[in-house]
Amino acid sequence: METSVVITAVGNNPTACGGNDGNIVLSGLSANITYAVSYKKMEITLALSIAPAQVVPVTITTLTAGVYTEIIANFGSCTSTESMATLNNPPLPIVNTPSTSLCVGNTLTLSPTTGGTWVSSNLSFASVTDAGLVTGISSGVVNFTFTVTGSG
Repeated sequence: METSVVITAVGNNPTACGGNDGNIVLSGLSANITYAVSYKKMEITLALSIAPAQVVPVTITTLTAGVYTEIIANFGSCTSTESMATLNNPPLPIVNTPSTSLCVGNTLTLSPTTGGTWVSSNLSFASVTDAGLVTGISSGVVNFTFTVTGSG
């Protein structure tokens, strides 16, 4: 097959760990042409038809983190150059939970203070708000867990 188009693939990462809102933008394609696009992820070949591509660049949507290889656009007897893109999960937050004692009625603030939810392992010992504000309630050992919003 003749190679006549050079495509460039640019990946946009998912917004949450395990999310499927990542995408790959393919530039170098022409408008109003029907393309058969194929790519591999973990050695599994996936294909889709873009017919006709009225808007360029073309975006492949609903993608999870991973390495996408052998991205090719075929049209008629022509095949584009091969491209690749890597999508990454967002970085995990840096969580600061001081290992300290807290007197009944006193407070301390855990970090981060935004972007997720805090949970106390035992509300009879200490409560925590989503802003990381811990209040000592009674004597005992308690653990706190932070979950980034939208990541699970």
